[in-house]
Amino acid sequence: MEKQFALRTCSDCGAKRPANQMKSRSVRAGGATFKSRKSITGMTIVGGALGNKRASGAIQSWLFNTSNRRGSAKTYKQVNICLKCYLKPDFSSLGGGFISTLFLWPYKIMWALSVSAIKVVLAILTNPKVYTSLWAVLCNIFGLTALGGKKASELAKEKLALKRLNLLDDKAILGEIFKSPEFSEITNYIMMSQVAAADGSFSRDEKRFINSSLEIGTEAIYLGQKVLADQKLANIFIELIRSKDDVDKAFTKKIVTNLFALARVDGTVDESELEILSEYAGKLGLTAADFNKLKAQARSETIETGGSFSTEGMDTKITDALAKR
Repeated sequence: MEKQFALRTCSDCGAKRPANQMKSRSVRAGGATFKSRKSITGMTIVGGALGNKRASGAIQSWLFNTSNRRGSAKTYKQVNICLKCYLKPDFSSLGGGFISTLFLWPYKIMWALSVSAIKVVLAILTNPKVYTSLWAVLCNIFGLTALGGKKASELAKEKLALKRLNLLDDKAILGEIFKSPEFSEITNYIMMSQVAAADGSFSRDEKRFINSSLEIGTEAIYLGQKVLADQKLANIFIELIRSKDDVDKAFTKKIVTNLFALARVDGTVDESELEILSEYAGKLGLTAADFNKLKAQARSETIETGGSFSTEGMDTKITDALAKR
């Protein structure tokens, strides 16, 4: 249950606020102050001339003691002050009338504006929604800064790695690929790129499919591009795939399945694509039965998605049928 506080009245502005929002201030309630300086009279001088010791002492004190006597009889009381009045500076002790007021009013206005600005900022910063948003922005700024530094470091490393790879000959390039932990991705990248270009049109959709289906690094892509730049080197690489120790039928079937998936991205698996797929399946060691099984599966999936499969064969059948009329 929330604690209730009694209302108090500000002694300056008269505003009523809960007691927990008030400040206590000591103010003067009455009394008097005094100060005096030691003095002498004519009789004191006469007494001193006549040899009176007390009169002589009073004259000496008056001549050589510069301190003044001060005293007060003030009374104070405690009053309640609201936060606004509590923060407001007290200029009442500064006299000067109109001239003082003329010089002091800009400072009063500046102070009032400063207090208001501080209150607004505090109100904003203490709002949970605003605090959460500002914190998120700061985290994002810090995160992006850290990410930018990390990215720059990664780019520098990649640049050095690509510079090293660029100096390698064909034998070293193939050696790098077969030793790479991304061997599977590089193999798919090279063979997919060749199948995509088999029909003479490497479409944007085919490029997007390759990029989205493979998790391949910059160095691996560079090695693949070095092989693709030389058709003879690409053929040698494909023929050597079967020689790798951990390459089995499951691996080669997966590659051919991925190639069929790429071939139907544009909606059509034509004869040129089927021809290169059949060639690659043979080089990878798949039997005709294995290839036909994968081909039948790809045909079914292509037709189900509204595509066409080997339309050139159908064109031949249509031509023959019309010739018999």
